[in-house]
Amino acid sequence: MMYNNKIRESSDIENIILPIGEMMNSSTDFDYRKIQVRFIVDLILIGDRICSRTDWNNAVSPEDKVLLTLRYYATGSMLIVCGDFIGIHKSTASRIVKLVSHNIAILRSQFFVNFPNNENDFKKVKQDFYNIAKFPTVIGALDCTHVKIKSPGGDNAEVYRNRKNFFSINVQTICDANLKIQDIVARWPGSSHDSTIFNNSEIRRKLEIWRNEATGINVKITSSQSTIVATAVLHNIACNFGESVPRVTTKIESLILITEFNNPGEGIGRNAANITRNKFLRYFNNLI
Repeated sequence: MMYNNKIRESSDIENIILPIGEMMNSSTDFDYRKIQVRFIVDLILIGDRICSRTDWNNAVSPEDKVLLTLRYYATGSMLIVCGDFIGIHKSTASRIVKLVSHNIAILRSQFFVNFPNNENDFKKVKQDFYNIAKFPTVIGALDCTHVKIKSPGGDNAEVYRNRKNFFSINVQTICDANLKIQDIVARWPGSSHDSTIFNNSEIRRKLEIWRNEATGINVKITSSQSTIVATAVLHNIACNFGESVPRVTTKIESLILITEFNNPGEGIGRNAANITRNKFLRYFNNLI
């Protein structure tokens, strides 16, 4: 308990990042350096959004709030464990994770998660993808993944149960050739089909406009959504600092639950799909 109190009393990030970083790295590949944590703290502190109103009753410092949240993301520990590490109650830890996650998530479109919006940006993204495998005219790689959550409760809880029979949020993400996230949608329940998410997304609307122009987790559901988007922002921050993407190990792969869905109306438009597929096959065969 003396160790916890020592951390709580310290306002110097240099003294508290090292032990937390060591504990993070002991169980995951998640790694944030002191300069990166300071960058995150300074960024979120715009408008004093996570500062406590007073210093009464040993208020948790902004640095400790960010570090606790990063530890929660990195280890997946129960909130009571994360709270014990700096000597605070589980309910306080829960409020901190929700607050910090929300304030990181709202930075998404302001700074870090942006889809190309002009011709020069599109040309660069296309060239980056082409450099990988000579795949032409690609502006992003899109997929959906199920992020497991606890049951949100209430009358609509079952809409979050996916076909693998666990509760989840179906998250649509688009990344560029350098694995930086360009767009993320984290509001659809697990029962939603991937095509439904895309068809109702802002990205599809933009693509339709561009095409026309060219031719003439153990927290509440609201906290889960903020957490998902916040980790996307943090991923891009790490990319900006030149951090390499952690290698997906066999152990990590075994923890990933892959949900396979059959497309509704499968068979409709099959001839058109085969024509497109054959065009790609001919293109890449000519490259060999």
